Amino acid sequence: MLQNEYQNILKFSHPNVAKAYHFGTHDENFFIAGEYIQGKEFRAAVAEMAQTEPEKIVPLFIQALE
Repeated sequence: MLQNEYQNILKFSHPNVAKAYHFGTHDENFFIAGEYIQGKEFRAAVAEMAQTEPEKIVPLFIQALE
């Protein structure tokens, strides 16, 4: 199942999505190695924004989906 996700990620190219570089196994666990993007996790950014600028949350989701 995870390998199918990896194959789909490889077909997808968008500036708002991290790139995947490798699919593999380690100690019988599957993994996807991908691009490191410095910054806050999306969840943390939304939680912070909900407290200070809730009107900006919907545009943030729209931008992430574009």
